[in-house]
Amino acid sequence: MWLGDKIPTSFLRLRDRWLEWCRKNFSSSLLLAVTMDPRDRGVAFEMQKGGERQTFHVAWLGRNCYFACFDHATNKWFTSWKGSFEGVAGFEIFDEIGRKSFNDVAPPAPLTPIEDLLKEEDVHARKGAVPKQKLKSLRTKISRIKEDLARIAQWEDFQNWLSSLDPMSLEPLEKIQHGDLSYKFPKGLSTWQKRDWAFGQIKRLRSVESLQQGRLRESEQLLSEMEAGKEITENPLRPQGPVWKNVSPSQPTISTSDGDYSVHALEGFKVGVGASAQGNDQMRKLWAKSEDWWLHASAGPSAHAIIKLPQEGIPTPAQLTMAARLLAKRSRISATQLEIITTQVKNVRGVTGKPGMVTYKKPKILLCDLSDGVTE
Repeated sequence: MWLGDKIPTSFLRLRDRWLEWCRKNFSSSLLLAVTMDPRDRGVAFEMQKGGERQTFHVAWLGRNCYFACFDHATNKWFTSWKGSFEGVAGFEIFDEIGRKSFNDVAPPAPLTPIEDLLKEEDVHARKGAVPKQKLKSLRTKISRIKEDLARIAQWEDFQNWLSSLDPMSLEPLEKIQHGDLSYKFPKGLSTWQKRDWAFGQIKRLRSVESLQQGRLRESEQLLSEMEAGKEITENPLRPQGPVWKNVSPSQPTISTSDGDYSVHALEGFKVGVGASAQGNDQMRKLWAKSEDWWLHASAGPSAHAIIKLPQEGIPTPAQLTMAARLLAKRSRISATQLEIITTQVKNVRGVTGKPGMVTYKKPKILLCDLSDGVTE
């Protein structure tokens, strides 16, 4: 059913998993009746296909959409929130997930013409493609990278100065400082160990300089494209699907707190989730191993998550999905899909003086369907 003559433009068209499921199951069906739930916001479509009768229900409860399909021949339900089981037909199927009784329902507002909705969607999508906040964040990111590079560039002066020092002069010092570079010595180091440790910090600065220069080039190129109004070829919005968990329920998690992060013991692997910027660093430094897998939302702030497998390898789609759900819950991200960045912990480095901030290399971008699975 389509309430309009205008076909959506290619730019607005998106692959909708729920729509594909409906097409597969209801194509060539004969619509017999449409029934409204007398108590809550629900509707049922009774259909016949190949001589068999089934009723498809949709309900909007709270802030979520649910669906259920009843096969009259087998007396079996397929529900979006807990899979298949036997039962009795009726809207009562939604009682367990919050169906209520509304005595006074306000009259519905006039329907907006589909053509007007398409115009609104087009404007919303194009605004969302390059939001002002994203431009502001990108400019701030470039400014901070330049500041870091200016500080990192002092490594050569720092090295020459350190080489000219009498090593014995380091013995009473708790920290070493030259220009904008300042480091606090770890406790318990001897004089020569302090000298070696300081040269180690210089070596780290040299290695991170090229990485930061690469980040600066990529960020400046992206900003240039955004400011030039580069043509948008893909709709950045994503369909808002129903609550859909048509997979077997996951095992209940066992959570423990070590520092300012939590560890969830799942079926055959563990997931750590940071509870703060400091907790993200603690988890990466104290709990994670180099071969573990680090996760972060690709757009905007989020908690850090780390997948710890029983043996070296790559997480399965199901493991990535479960970790992404925990990350989204901790970050208060409400979405049926979440794009994440993942790489091994050995490719992640913290930024000195900025808790929770990291640089990384060899990232992989994945789109997690938080109600089902993950795709690249």
